[in-house]
Amino acid sequence: MIREAGSSGVGQAVAAAERLDSILGKRIKKDPLLSSLLEEYRAAIARSRLAMEKSGMVGICASCALDEPGGCCFRDVEEWYDPVLLLVNRLLGVALPDRREVAGNCMFLGRRGCRIQARYHFCVNFLCPGIKETITGPMMEEVMRTSGEELLKGAELEYTLRIWVKQHGLAPDSGLPLA
Repeated sequence: MIREAGSSGVGQAVAAAERLDSILGKRIKKDPLLSSLLEEYRAAIARSRLAMEKSGMVGICASCALDEPGGCCFRDVEEWYDPVLLLVNRLLGVALPDRREVAGNCMFLGRRGCRIQARYHFCVNFLCPGIKETITGPMMEEVMRTSGEELLKGAELEYTLRIWVKQHGLAPDSGLPLA
């Protein structure tokens, strides 16, 4: 559980995600549809990340976030993350951070960029003016194409996972039994 966040929204979301993972994680990974969607999403994240690295975006973003707190990775962005998206991170093998690595910024920001794999749509889509000026043409088109694919595969997985969790008697947003 995120100790720094205490009983805040992200602390509750992490607790719910860990509860869901503990109760259903192994069954989710064995489900043919969900495991297929999870692997498609993992591959889409890898393609998007590769395009961002090749374009120089990862380095630019990490440097900016470290030098200018309050940019796109501003403090409390982590509050937007819900238990299902955090559960997806657990299913991808991500250990959810329990404290802020970079003061004044998002809980999930590390010194080399985002410390989680399944990211909120704002985090995938946001392009600051500096990025738009630096990365253009075919390279920007590749970043946008692969980012769009990542978001689509993530949405498909999250939607299906929410239904599956409910069918297995738990509330997706708390990990508690349905009433």
